[in-house]
Amino acid sequence: PEVIGFLNLHNAPDLGQINQNRTLAAISFLGRYAICDIPLSNLTNSEISNIGVLVNRSPRSMIMHLGSGKQYTVNTKKGKTVICYNEKYANNYHYNTDINNIIENKWFLDEANSKYVVIVPSHLLYRLDFRKVIKQHKERNADCTLVYKHINDGIEQFIDENILLLN
Repeated sequence: PEVIGFLNLHNAPDLGQINQNRTLAAISFLGRYAICDIPLSNLTNSEISNIGVLVNRSPRSMIMHLGSGKQYTVNTKKGKTVICYNEKYANNYHYNTDINNIIENKWFLDEANSKYVVIVPSHLLYRLDFRKVIKQHKERNADCTLVYKHINDGIEQFIDENILLLN
């Protein structure tokens, strides 16, 4: 496949008791879905068949929710959804990062042999067709493309989150 996706659970906010024993991405949403279903659907609807889920802690909750992961696979003969767990550094806060998780699960990148990688956060709810983003990325021959939404009150609305200030 030309594009693979990573659902990144590493940077989700800590909501205290709500996600103490499970990752925020696996928390129920609208009674039927988990929060992670929205970004995973964005990847699937963009025809991205190979998806790695970068789990930083509590992998059981994601394994229970995803099951085989086939519901997010466009082409079950060529694609798959896999849990990527950073087992080597799982108990070391300083080294249990999304980058180390990708390095520890490099086999997923090697096996897919894809030209492009899309990395999406697991805790933001939005609708996006990544095919348009990838098309623009190719047209501009970019090394990296960042998708963002302009807002006026980010500092107040997204406390303890990274804010991108553009001039």
